[in-house]
Amino acid sequence: MSAFTKINLAKLPPAVVIQEVDFEAVLADLKADFVDRYEDAAAVIDLESAPVVKLLEVAAYRETILLNRINQAAKSVMLATATGADLDNLAAIVPMARLDGETDTAFASRIQLAPEGFSTAGPRGGYEFHAKSVSADITDVYVGEPAPGVVDVYILTSDAAVPAQLLTDVNDTLSGDEVRPLTDNVTVQSFTSVEYAVDAQLLMAEGPDSATVVAAALSSLQTYQQTRRSFGRDVTRAGLISALVVEGVENVNLVSPAADVLVDANEVAIATVVSVLDAANV
Repeated sequence: MSAFTKINLAKLPPAVVIQEVDFEAVLADLKADFVDRYEDAAAVIDLESAPVVKLLEVAAYRETILLNRINQAAKSVMLATATGADLDNLAAIVPMARLDGETDTAFASRIQLAPEGFSTAGPRGGYEFHAKSVSADITDVYVGEPAPGVVDVYILTSDAAVPAQLLTDVNDTLSGDEVRPLTDNVTVQSFTSVEYAVDAQLLMAEGPDSATVVAAALSSLQTYQQTRRSFGRDVTRAGLISALVVEGVENVNLVSPAADVLVDANEVAIATVVSVLDAANV
């Protein structure tokens, strides 16, 4: 079994080659350099109207444009930051192509898995790669091995349940002689959902419009829930409360869920009901 552990690209530290670009800092460096070379300029170097200052401002502006271009060029050749056509060209090295409707994030994740697919689907990462390559609608894959030679592949999409045709397509792909090791018995099935409801009351600070604050809290909550909508990711009360404490919220009375929503490796936490209200209106 593969020892593959997929790195979270979003959590990689910024590459050293990508540097912060600050117009004022560049201008200050140019002024200091110019005064070092021509001491008489010190008398006018801080005068906005001085012609030499205007020239240095033009030079600083053009240097920041160049530095930004260098940053963008560096980002275009790194998997964690490449987007659009740059990501497509990066994938050509593998080689692999983007699926119809596949987002940059999903495509980068699949490129990362590509080495696992160089052989058959024996390793977990290999099964995940080949399954994700069937359709851009697949958002996550879990591969379990309940017994030697038995492989259970669970598929997650944005739907309430994975369409039967998609399960058939994935099964056909993974069952191919060029993909599945001959000793593996593969089953493909939809994810198992663990449903929960969110009932939260927000204690507001004075001043902000409550409707605006509730809307911001809901948006933040949805972002958190989306990050947890993957196999084996628990939804915690602490995480929910943290997401709901946006600007204008003093405290949160989280009525439901009463405890953390814990899921097994082949399960996905799904919110069926979400109620977020201003506590003053309850």
